[in-house]
Amino acid sequence: GFVWGTTIYQTYGPSAASRRHLNVYGFTVEDCDDYDDSYFTVGYGSSTILSVAGQVIDGIKAGDIKRFFVMGGCDGSESERSYFREAAMATPKDTLILTMGCGKYRFNDIDFGDINGIPRVLDMGQCNDSYAGVKVDATLLLEAMKLMFMIAYSSLVSG
Repeated sequence: GFVWGTTIYQTYGPSAASRRHLNVYGFTVEDCDDYDDSYFTVGYGSSTILSVAGQVIDGIKAGDIKRFFVMGGCDGSESERSYFREAAMATPKDTLILTMGCGKYRFNDIDFGDINGIPRVLDMGQCNDSYAGVKVDATLLLEAMKLMFMIAYSSLVSG
């Protein structure tokens, strides 16, 4: 438990705690045989998502990606709460959904597909990873603004 880990860390230092952590049993795919074969990848983080920023911008330029929806927060554990599920299901197929927080677990059973190989749902992690989401949003917004400026400028010059 947490107290045990804290005791090991305080008594023997971080390397002992790390060795113990690496030897702890984790889940395997075989452990999940009772579940269906669908997977939901979460926790990409800003560096992973920004590594495909060029593809995203190309998708915007080509008109394949029209909008971004940012969903952050929690829908609670009560089954009747479905705000995030309904919102995600209402997004058009030419949009990307950036998630932060546990609200994504309300719709992780839905296959939203991809746009040019980019999954439509890009998860930034939990609520405490929101800074990464802001970083991605700001980067993509800046690139989109540059794109809009270039389009407007070329219209003025050619017009």
